[in-house]
Amino acid sequence: MIRTAFLALLFVVLAAAAAVAASAAFIGGTVVGADGKPVPSASVTLEGNNMTATGTTDAAGRFAFSGLAVGTYTLAARTSGGEGVVQVDLGSQGATVTIGLLKVVGSVRVLRTPSIAGSGTDIVLNQTQLARSPAGGSLPGVLLQLPGAARGANGVVHINGDHGDINYVVDGVPVPQELNRQIGSEIDPSDISFMDVLEGAYPAQYGGRFAAVVNINTRVGNGPPGFDGSVLGGSYGHLDSRMGYHAPLGAGSLVVDVRNEQSDRALDPPNFAAVHDRGGNANQFVRYTLPRGRDFWDASLSHSYQAFQIPSDVAGGQPVATDDSETQDDAFLNLQYHHALRGDGALTYGVAFKRSRIRDSGDPANDIGYSLSSDRTSRDVTLDVDDVVRSARHEIRAGALYDAANVQKIYRITLQVPGAASTVTDDAPNVGHTESAYLQDAWRMGPRWRLDYGLRWDGFQVFSTEFDRGFSQVSPRVKLTRLYGSRGAVYLYAGRFFTPFSLENVSPTAARELNVLLQPTLAPFDLKPQRDTDLEIGGHLPLGPGELGLRVAQKSATDLIDDTQVGTTALHQDINYARGSISTQSASYQQPLRNGGRVYLSVTRTRAVNQGCETQLLAPCFGSSTDWTPADHDQRWSASGGVLRNDARGGWLSLDGEYGSGLSSSYCRPASDGCKVPPHLTFDVQKGIAIGPAAALTVGVLNVFNDRYLITYLNAQGNHYAAGRVFELGFRFRTR
Repeated sequence: MIRTAFLALLFVVLAAAAAVAASAAFIGGTVVGADGKPVPSASVTLEGNNMTATGTTDAAGRFAFSGLAVGTYTLAARTSGGEGVVQVDLGSQGATVTIGLLKVVGSVRVLRTPSIAGSGTDIVLNQTQLARSPAGGSLPGVLLQLPGAARGANGVVHINGDHGDINYVVDGVPVPQELNRQIGSEIDPSDISFMDVLEGAYPAQYGGRFAAVVNINTRVGNGPPGFDGSVLGGSYGHLDSRMGYHAPLGAGSLVVDVRNEQSDRALDPPNFAAVHDRGGNANQFVRYTLPRGRDFWDASLSHSYQAFQIPSDVAGGQPVATDDSETQDDAFLNLQYHHALRGDGALTYGVAFKRSRIRDSGDPANDIGYSLSSDRTSRDVTLDVDDVVRSARHEIRAGALYDAANVQKIYRITLQVPGAASTVTDDAPNVGHTESAYLQDAWRMGPRWRLDYGLRWDGFQVFSTEFDRGFSQVSPRVKLTRLYGSRGAVYLYAGRFFTPFSLENVSPTAARELNVLLQPTLAPFDLKPQRDTDLEIGGHLPLGPGELGLRVAQKSATDLIDDTQVGTTALHQDINYARGSISTQSASYQQPLRNGGRVYLSVTRTRAVNQGCETQLLAPCFGSSTDWTPADHDQRWSASGGVLRNDARGGWLSLDGEYGSGLSSSYCRPASDGCKVPPHLTFDVQKGIAIGPAAALTVGVLNVFNDRYLITYLNAQGNHYAAGRVFELGFRFRTR
């Protein structure tokens, strides 16, 4: 009752305040003439993300558009004396641009928004860069292009030494992730039109997961009705088809997209040769945006259904005929209202619903050790309010979020003891509540200094038939930036983070039955949220036509959250280590090319270690080392790089490369800090051949040098091999 009253009061206060949206960004700037002088009373039109807005420059030639979602926008300034048009990739940090009026109409400049307000390795990817990447059809493949990314098995990506704890924010709303998903990905990259990735120096508006924050803007469509689609076929029986449609609908804009994909090698198998490894997914997406002057409603619905055969471990003695499988069914509904305030301000109110269901079907006759049959469903209802006000020196943001979650589960885990098989059943539901509120300010102290500071409060409660726990934390965050013109900056950052554990957990009674020899008495429910202290130094340096970003970070964790496999099943359970430490040193170079292309290169060194496993709910801690040990997701060196060259005819050539020094393994005897799987180096290439103004053939080769490396070996993720060389041939088209 007290918590409910507090939240109601908080929402009322925030609704009455003039603060700014967590998902909102600003585009401001100046219109200048051919002589470089500001132009007053020029008409400025902004178009993008299913919306159009207009404004007029003031006496000093300045303009501003507030409360915008991240994405790609076109700005057009017009007077009787000329016209200027620029295309802007708008990240969450906003953008300040200059539009020069030209007498030649039709010239468009493509700008990459300055990122010096973020961390040293933040990345912005627009729709063209995403669609023309060789790995653009795979979200893990896209994430592996990020600085500090290390490939885990079956679609898991570890960023900056963290355990895959990526915070996805879709159209301004954090996506709940209640179930312990170890394979597949519920977000379809074909639904993404823009991605803004924050890798550090997080302001107070962000909470939950801190490996990276991935702000995603979903598919948009402007202008007259049109279709777009693609079909692709390749090695391992891979077939991928997609069809999209966009059109004006009433006063708004409608986008519809469907995709179907199947493959004979859907997961990373435990053996060099994949056995029993087919899979597929079907995705549907709808988005409708309704502008009302400078305000707009935005509604989106995404649905994903994935089905996988679990590869058989034939080398480990599992029969070829073993028939384990898993299905994942996810739906996410999001409704947002954006209201522009007078001046530079905006309010955003939203409600979202998320349902996820994962089902595992075991094969007790052939499974070794354990056999899993499970059906788990999570349902989340999220309410959020985010507000902003902006002045010449300050940008004040405030917001609150409440999430109510319910996890219904049935686990049937059969212990395959010869002559005495037994089944442990766990059907205890879990209920969770998450609350958060934040207040932050970006203070432009002068032409050379900027201070970002804020305070965040997080609360988390979890209930079940055998436990009732609650936690909270107040997290201050501060960042001081020294600016060197429009392209250079150096910053210092300090912040506290709070990460709740997963709501999907094995009950204490079931845990004792699974580990009766090691755990003869009922263990307490002893999971705890992770609490971090993060210290960073970094910056941005102009380097020729590009930009070099640097980031050095030290994150120290109390009650670090990791996960462990339940027996040899596909079910994973959160555990705590008493302490954790992640050291990161990263450099990232980005250079824009003509026609919207780019060159990028990043090198990262990380060291992720844990100390003192302290969870007794399941038995992984019994007999484990109490000293510092490398995390299973620790990869000391990672590098990625690539180039996208677009030609004037609508074709392109893209190349991506990825290097990893290898994740941790336990094959060494005695165990050592440097015990890793062998390193790998892979290259992917794609050529797009324009066959008209709106169609292209694509030819691609993934893993060009056929490096079928071990992704993981003898660690908590099991054994997994990467796929070999893949050939792909596709066709893309659009009409409008």
